[in-house]
Amino acid sequence: MVSSDANVISSVITRDIAPVLVRRVRQLTDRAQLTFARVTTFSFVLISMLIAISTEGQGVVLKIVVDLVAATMGPISIPLMLGMLPWFRRSGPTAAIVSWAAGLSVWAYIKWILESTDQAMVVGVPLVTSLVLYVAVGLLRPENTRDRDESIESLESDAAEQPSRA
Repeated sequence: MVSSDANVISSVITRDIAPVLVRRVRQLTDRAQLTFARVTTFSFVLISMLIAISTEGQGVVLKIVVDLVAATMGPISIPLMLGMLPWFRRSGPTAAIVSWAAGLSVWAYIKWILESTDQAMVVGVPLVTSLVLYVAVGLLRPENTRDRDESIESLESDAAEQPSRA
């Protein structure tokens, strides 16, 4: 695990996960948040190193990282990237959550129930599942809102090119 991975994990835990799970974390001072982030970073690096040492170089840490990326990257990237495109205005939060959850579930089924080691299947099928469901739910249950339409339209122009209203 490289330092950038540890920093990203620490940032996600410190800013996104811990405040939701532990109310006290929301009330930490800036200094305490920094300390919490440093302890989290150190802990992840330490755990990764302990796993690597205890498995005697069998590549377990790398396998865990590859599995996590395969499990989450495809299903998360579909709503994340397509949600910014004007063609997918109808797809809202319901489509995003359904496609993500289904993609992750399909990955778990392929990986743990079917016990497939075919990397194309482990990565591709959840991605396609997420894509199909994101489009289908958007078509069957559209969630157009004025705010979403305005946000998408704002992506079509550069604010720096707009004349200022002074």
